[in-house]
Amino acid sequence: LPGDILLKAFHDKKWALPTSRFMNVLACVCSAMTIAATMGIGSVQVTTGIAGVFGLSESFKSVLPYIVLGILLAICLAASTTKTVGKGMNIIGNWNTWMAIGILVFAMIFGPTRYILEQVVQTFGTFITQLIPRNFQMFIFGNDPTYSVTWDVVNNMWWISWTPFMAVFIASISKGRTIRAFSLATMTIPVAFMLLWHCAFGGVALLDTIQGSGEVGANAMANADMTFFAVLRTMPFSNLTSIF
Repeated sequence: LPGDILLKAFHDKKWALPTSRFMNVLACVCSAMTIAATMGIGSVQVTTGIAGVFGLSESFKSVLPYIVLGILLAICLAASTTKTVGKGMNIIGNWNTWMAIGILVFAMIFGPTRYILEQVVQTFGTFITQLIPRNFQMFIFGNDPTYSVTWDVVNNMWWISWTPFMAVFIASISKGRTIRAFSLATMTIPVAFMLLWHCAFGGVALLDTIQGSGEVGANAMANADMTFFAVLRTMPFSNLTSIF
């Protein structure tokens, strides 16, 4: 926990013990709330996707997806606990990583490849030029502050709530690595992957809304949880990719 590091560094100070305890409690509360929100959003999207892909009737939509989700969670739990916790979670994490890479590569090959690559270049340029200004933009004189409330601030707070544990985790796995390896493994590669992911799927959704059929945008307005599956339906083999 982050407070433990502070306590080790300033163990001879009177304020170190109460401050470290406060930091640990705050970190646990923030992380618990974030995990609960993440699991809630994830479970709703999975069950909505199951109902949409398999075309379940109304009588089953409210029950069967949650049963399937429970079975999948039980399988993942069994896979992670039959071995040591670290090794089991490593297996699940590797599966998740390779599936994400696979579906991203699929989208870039079978989707509008040239458009996605152009979107990557433009988005990267926008990120570089707007990183600092956007973080200080509060739309003081705007008539509609909804965007800053529902996206920028919420997104920042989401990551801030994960910061305590992620900082300790990254520090623990980076012990013994060079600065070059640390920068590449924990900063450059994840940011590059996120850039490709958002440009591939978010870019396709934007392209369909502006120049396409508008189905993705209509699905987003009707049911936001079906947006990702609507994007996959613009590409071949959508029934198969929606399962993964």
